[in-house]
Amino acid sequence: MINRVLERDFVLEKAAAVRAELARLAAEEGAADERRAEYAYRELEKSLESEKSVGGEEPGKAWVPRDAPLSLLQTVMEEQILERHGERLVDGPGDWLVATQDVAKDDLDEAHDFTAGDPGWVTGIARALATRLWRGRHPFVEAESPPEAPLAVNARVILLSDWATGGRAAREVADLARAEIGSAGATEVHVIHLGDVYFAGEEREVQERFLDCWPVALGEEGRYRSWAVMGNHDMYAGGHGFYECMLMDPRFAGQRTQDGQGISYFALSNRHWQILGIDTAWDDHLVPHLGHHGFLKDPQGRWIADRVRAAREANQRTMLLSHHQFYTTHADRDDQARAEGNLPEKLQPAFDAGGIDAWFWGHEHRCQTFAPRTEVRYSACIGHGAMPEAVGGGTPEEGEWEFDEGGAEWRWCGLAVLDFREEAVEVKYIAQNAGHFESDFLPVP
Repeated sequence: MINRVLERDFVLEKAAAVRAELARLAAEEGAADERRAEYAYRELEKSLESEKSVGGEEPGKAWVPRDAPLSLLQTVMEEQILERHGERLVDGPGDWLVATQDVAKDDLDEAHDFTAGDPGWVTGIARALATRLWRGRHPFVEAESPPEAPLAVNARVILLSDWATGGRAAREVADLARAEIGSAGATEVHVIHLGDVYFAGEEREVQERFLDCWPVALGEEGRYRSWAVMGNHDMYAGGHGFYECMLMDPRFAGQRTQDGQGISYFALSNRHWQILGIDTAWDDHLVPHLGHHGFLKDPQGRWIADRVRAAREANQRTMLLSHHQFYTTHADRDDQARAEGNLPEKLQPAFDAGGIDAWFWGHEHRCQTFAPRTEVRYSACIGHGAMPEAVGGGTPEEGEWEFDEGGAEWRWCGLAVLDFREEAVEVKYIAQNAGHFESDFLPVP
């Protein structure tokens, strides 16, 4: 990521200029281009109006909007800088916590990037943004029986979420995952990402920030298995990078339908446990909900309920993996509660059939557990894969915990490691700089 494009005020200032240029293009160009420009203008206008209600920039923190037009604008602006300054980029952490590449402000000003001295920038970015937004979503790939792979009764499952920034924290967490792969010895290993390739899940971003950094190397796919569910940022560019780049990589070959299409939900199972990876991001909620909440696209709700019923009959337990949360303690809520979206409605048949034994999700950039409930007996948010949050402000439920340690200002990032031993599962939470900091054990009594 490039530092300048992670500054909220800078991006919003340039977004206003792009919006004005889209209005001009909509009024002046031919029919097809006019429709694209007008559509992009409306979408960007809604994004900017929504952003007015949000607080200002947190000093020192990378700004990553939960919004498709502004995330795509970051992608396009970064591409412009890479095209012009690629040979002058410095590899290193830079000033921002998630940055890997730094273009100093003086360098940008000297080259007139995005200034009056560079009059062509606004038109180029406006056209590129209109093309990306007009592209639309990749079709949802569905199957009544999605891919299923056997899970050894003694296996290691490594979970990362909100990880694909390509930045320093992401690389350090990938190193931790790699160490856990290595220490597994002959034990079967599965590595699973719970969503979000930043900024918008474009093909270039998927390649550079996800595949190039993934802890399972090319050529190791026969030994270690890789899986992924979709996040809201993966859908901001329509999900094309997720379906056409990520899932077409040989390391994700197991996550395809019989006719070779990548699919965003899957199952792993043994006689004690089934793990269901589900897609909470594809459904059409990104504009009204800004990607904050999870939505299950059919037929997933029915598939999950059927799997839970069958598992109960076979004395088998069920674990869900998703990007979006089912419970939340975000600051804009008075207490712990179900998140919004259609997850409660779509999953009610599964709850009625016996409930979920364990559920891991990301999206919120923190690491914490939630109190057991009848519908979900164990749940944890592990969205701290590469996006540091400020220290302080944790509000865990009584008897639960939230990881709130790090440097002077920022929490450490990390991952979760699940060691399956017959019917028992040890869950280890591992931090970027602190090592193993917490363990839980499943199933919950």
